[in-house]
Amino acid sequence: MQTPPSSPAQVTFSSDVRHMDNWAKRTGIPLTTAEALGTTYARAHKWLMSLKTQLVQQHGWHDVLPADSRMLFTVEAPSPWRSPSGLPLSPNLKLQLPVHASSFFSPERRVQWQMVFHSDLFATQRLIVQPITDILNLMQCLLTGLVTLVYEEHMPQGVYKTTRGLPSVQWINTNQAALIDVFGPAHYKQLRRLKSTLNHAVANQNLSEVSPPSCLGRGDLSRDERFVVRYKFFHEAHPNLINSPCMISPNS
Repeated sequence: MQTPPSSPAQVTFSSDVRHMDNWAKRTGIPLTTAEALGTTYARAHKWLMSLKTQLVQQHGWHDVLPADSRMLFTVEAPSPWRSPSGLPLSPNLKLQLPVHASSFFSPERRVQWQMVFHSDLFATQRLIVQPITDILNLMQCLLTGLVTLVYEEHMPQGVYKTTRGLPSVQWINTNQAALIDVFGPAHYKQLRRLKSTLNHAVANQNLSEVSPPSCLGRGDLSRDERFVVRYKFFHEAHPNLINSPCMISPNS
């Protein structure tokens, strides 16, 4: 029997422009025009298509035919998770991305994209299939705040939600050449600087407050509580270092 791995964080899709604007203010990277977002997304087509090709050639995915002209690609794969009797535990995995970034903000397609990003595909496969991880990380860089990783921690003071809006600095460093090709040197340096501080890439909220929480900084948690939450996020981003000394200390 094969069962999916568990993750402390859930992938969340939100096309609310106000949500993205909160992240723009947090990171200091202005929320640009729809045309500018579309141009950057178009420059990422080649990278996204190469990741799709890796899924097909190395991970057993296949193209869905006939192709939809509105989609950059649509690929599908059988669920790898099986019951003791060998039956699949979930429907086929399906991944699709649009040709135009504006599709993510279309009210008519909101449910469609929620089904993609909230599915088992990103819930579990991002932990074990590198091209899925790369697609999620690239989407976070392209449209920061559109797709986030959310972790809820139950503390004595209440329930805290920690949201990660950017990929790890290790991933940003590893993919430097491709990111510069898509964003340009100046934007890449800003991404690297923001993620290296972590404060700008992670937002903490106390869900037990009476008033609606806003996008808060790491000062809302105690030093030890921040360490617990950030430790979990660090090890999800760096599973190969799970037995290594943690590079994030409670004092950071």
